[in-house]
Formats: sequence, structure tokens, C-alpha cells
Amino acid sequence: MFKRVLLAASVAAVFAAPAFAEVTIYGSARTSLEYSKSAGVSRVRLVDESSRLGFKGSDKLDNGMTVFWKSEHRIRVGASELNGTNNASTGFGNRDSYVGVESKAGTFTFGKQVDSYGDWTLISPVLDGVVSNSEDSNLYQFESGARKNNIAKYVSPVFSGFQVSASYDFGSRTKTATSNVNSYGYSTLLTWSNDMFNVGAAYLGTHDDSGTVGEKLKAYALGGGVKIGSALTVSGHWEHVKFSQADSKRDYFGIGANYAVGKWGFNALALKANEKKVAGVKQDDGAYQINLGARYALSKQTTALANVTFLDNDTNGEYTTATAVGSKGARAGTVSLGLRTDF
Repeated sequence: MFKRVLLAASVAAVFAAPAFAEVTIYGSARTSLEYSKSAGVSRVRLVDESSRLGFKGSDKLDNGMTVFWKSEHRIRVGASELNGTNNASTGFGNRDSYVGVESKAGTFTFGKQVDSYGDWTLISPVLDGVVSNSEDSNLYQFESGARKNNIAKYVSPVFSGFQVSASYDFGSRTKTATSNVNSYGYSTLLTWSNDMFNVGAAYLGTHDDSGTVGEKLKAYALGGGVKIGSALTVSGHWEHVKFSQADSKRDYFGIGANYAVGKWGFNALALKANEKKVAGVKQDDGAYQINLGARYALSKQTTALANVTFLDNDTNGEYTTATAVGSKGARAGTVSLGLRTDF
């Protein structure tokens, strides 16, 4: 008798429980076996290729608008550092975490995310590591800190192929007896696309950049792509970055191609960071990088990957590959075989 009463009470409790909004759990596990060589040192290691775990949901409001949210976190399937370790500061909580509102007037998001300038990479996806880190590069200014903690961003609807995005970075403020750091920034992005072409232009401005009082960063980017037939896409970009205090300037260039047919995909890219000019004087610190890659779809969720990367720094160049291989003034090369599965 007691068991029947307990069972009945349990069933009643289940049906009486309040209804909660549905939460979608998703993620991507990405890893590769990498051989690398730089400055005479060779390594074989298991590399994490930007694996992540995320949660998201939405709620349709009575007035027709939709509130949505996202909380995405870095997980590690392999090492993040060159010595085979993982950096704890780039783990849980490192990716997008925001709340947003969608309406006929556009989309507003608030929280940790890329700013509008960082979204420029969507215009040239061939040049960004959308499949794995190994096919990406660090030869971009906007890659240096795309996700920021306090971003408010607006993305407009598409009008005749045009779309506008604008963001404001509330940054941080630290006042001491010797300094008053007030870091903030703003950025804009204008894009146009049709079935064959996509082009974009972006601007970024920051105040007290990287916590340095009086340092102002201005960056400009132009880029786009063209789809040739049903399989080939070619993308390119130019970027100019200027820091105010040292009168420092640098230009970046890149071109890439992606060919996809059936279960196969092939990509190639070449990127160059010009020498920085400080008060008009070149610093011999540029670099160039070449990537070649192939991928094969094992299923709708799982892809096998192969990538080869070569990086060459100038005498004072300190660039690394996207998997952290490289050192000042040195050449670096990597060969990797990997697997990615999405869920």
C-alpha cells in the first residue's frame, strides 16, 4: 500500500512540475595529430582544434519578438600550448555568452561575443578556420582579441543584399593614483552579397587600447569573395592597422580558395603581414604563411582532415601558426591529420 501511494505521489509531482523553456545542447569535438618543426625543434603532439560545448535557447514573446541566449565554452581534446599543456584561461567561459532580442528591425545582442569588426571574417570564410584551427592563420589583426566581454551589437535585416552591423565595447575602467585607464571601442561592418559575390568593409576604433593610457587603435578592412560555378569559392582581404602613440602602421593581405565536390573539400590560402612601420621606419618584422588542406565527410557529423602549413618570419617577426608553432625570426612547418565530429 505504501509503495502504491509513493508511486502515485511521484507521478503527480512530475505532472505538476512547471514547464521550462527548452535548452539545446550542442558541441564539436576536434583534434589532430600534428608534426611540427621550428627553429630546429621538432614535435609530435595531439592538438585541440578549437573544440567547444554550448547551450542555447529562445523564448517567443507575446509582442512577436524573440529573446534568445547562448553560452558556449571551450573544451580541450588535445593540447592548446606548444609544450603539450592546456592554458586554463582559455577554457570554460572563453567563447560566446550573450543574450539577444530579435525583431523585424534587426537583432540586438549583449554580452561576450565578437564585435562587428570581428564579424568581417564571415565575408571571407575561406580565410578563416571554420573547419579546424590548422587551416587558419594568426596573420590577422582582428584575430588578436575578437571576443570581448562587454559588447552590445546590432545587426540589421538584409535590404537588397546589404546588411549593416554596429557594436560598442563598454570595455573596462581602472583608476589608480598614477593612471586612469578607460578602455572602450566601437566598430561597424557593411556587407553586400548575392548568389555569386560577397563584399564587405569594416572599421574598428579603440580608446586606451590594451590598457595603455592614450593608445588609440584604428583598423580598416576590405574583403570579399566570388563563387565560381558550384564548387569553387575564392576570397581575399586587405587590412590596415594603426596605433597612435608610436605612429605604428601595418598592412595585411590574404587570398584563399576552397573547392568542394561531393564528400571532398580542398582549401589553399596565402597570407602576408607586411613589415610594421614606426614613424615611417620599417621594423623587419613581417611574415607570410601558406596553407594547404583537404577534408572528407565520413558522415553528416564527422569529417576527416589533413593540413600542411608553412610560415616564414622576418628577422624580427614573431608570428606563429594558429596551433602556436613558431618563434621570432624563425620558419615553421606543420603537418596534421585530424578528426572533427559535431553534435
